[in-house]
Amino acid sequence: MDRIVASMRTSSSNYYHAARAFTLIELLVATAIIGILAALLLTALSRVKLKAQRIHCPSNVKQLTLGSFMYASENSRHAGVETPAFPGGNWMGTLNEYARVKGILICPSAPVHQPPPASVNEQGYADRAWVRWTSDKKIMFSGSYGYNGWLYSDAKFSEAGDPKQQQLFTRESAIQKPTLTPVFFDENWVDTWPEEIDKPYRNLYEGQPLDVSPRAQSTWDWPMATPNW
Repeated sequence: MDRIVASMRTSSSNYYHAARAFTLIELLVATAIIGILAALLLTALSRVKLKAQRIHCPSNVKQLTLGSFMYASENSRHAGVETPAFPGGNWMGTLNEYARVKGILICPSAPVHQPPPASVNEQGYADRAWVRWTSDKKIMFSGSYGYNGWLYSDAKFSEAGDPKQQQLFTRESAIQKPTLTPVFFDENWVDTWPEEIDKPYRNLYEGQPLDVSPRAQSTWDWPMATPNW
């Protein structure tokens, strides 16, 4: 009887250990399932992050635009190119009091390249913010958005008699179609002068280079000419 009980215990123990063991195939299958679930989770998280960025960036543009209109409402004109406190700071200096929300100039999908250039301006790309230093090299501005250059109320084109000088909106009432006139947009530099006949630059990642001359722009099928400050 004792032998039978011992034999049953041994058989039961062997069965118990056999039931708990995993074969190599089972381990591989379990690993594959975990990998698939992890990939699905990462994809879902990436979509959530991208959606959040798509919401955040338009929100920044909206706040910058509201700041610009607040300035225009108080000064009867849009932001100028220069302000004594920020020489060469363009609209970033003029609107400094109206756009103080932390990170408002940066889109999460186009952050500042690290480390940022020291005392040197740097053009932005589709996934990198631009960098602009004041002329006294004391303050660095960086951003992912550009300003509509036609709104500079005190801009002066380099060539005397340039017909584009007459196209500047020197006062708020000069804007004929306010709802169709963008103030800020995604840009690889601090500002630009868009026209209805403009076509997309061939390299959408880098955008229009800063050193492209008006003559070279026509070669690249980009008709817009920018002034020299």
